[in-house]
Amino acid sequence: MSETAKTKPTAAKDARLFSLADSTETLGRMSLWTLRRHVTLGHVKITRIGKRIFINSDELNRICTEGLPSLPSPVKTKATSTKRAAASVSA
Repeated sequence: MSETAKTKPTAAKDARLFSLADSTETLGRMSLWTLRRHVTLGHVKITRIGKRIFINSDELNRICTEGLPSLPSPVKTKATSTKRAAASVSA
């Protein structure tokens, strides 16, 4: 087969799956829990195999180039505020 007749591998053949832990290492300073939150909010496309969650290499490249949106601040509940107030009164 000549060099010109060879076909280039498609993106699907080149794609690899990374666990969330491996993905955080690839992305740098992102924690596992932050990445899980982005997955939960639908900011990251995932592949599930059984109960395990993987991120495609194409999706990792997209995140590296485009980034991810800021996460919303956690909502303070009344119970949390009450616990803090009780702790400050007893201290």
